[in-house]
Amino acid sequence: MSQAPESPEQLQQLYRQLKLGTARERVNDANVGALIDMAAREGDTELEALLREWAAPCDGEPPA
Repeated sequence: MSQAPESPEQLQQLYRQLKLGTARERVNDANVGALIDMAAREGDTELEALLREWAAPCDGEPPA
């Protein structure tokens, strides 16, 4: 199932919610890259790492 792109305002709202520790269920393949970029720009290394972990493949193989 494809997911509709979120507007910049929706991404900003989601990012704020993630910083508060909520809305993790709203992270998906369509928005995780933008959220990682936001965390990196804000200098939030903890949230950036969590999002990168979410985006990592689950097959146990390290990325090429």
